[in-house]
Amino acid sequence: MSSLIKTENLTFHYGTQTNIDGISLSVPRGSCFGLLGQNGAGKSTLMKLALGLLKPAEGKVFLFDQELHPKK
Repeated sequence: MSSLIKTENLTFHYGTQTNIDGISLSVPRGSCFGLLGQNGAGKSTLMKLALGLLKPAEGKVFLFDQELHPKK
């Protein structure tokens, strides 16, 4: 089954602080998915990475099976 959103070893830094550290997940198309966590846990950052608004320090993000920031 294809994925709506998929991440592979996703990492993101705000300055010297690591906000997202090695997250890998797959959300199949047609499923319902939610993110829960404390303030500062990285929920909004993960969504910004998934929408292509931020570029990951490491790892890959796929939206509808297309990589958002392919390495050239």
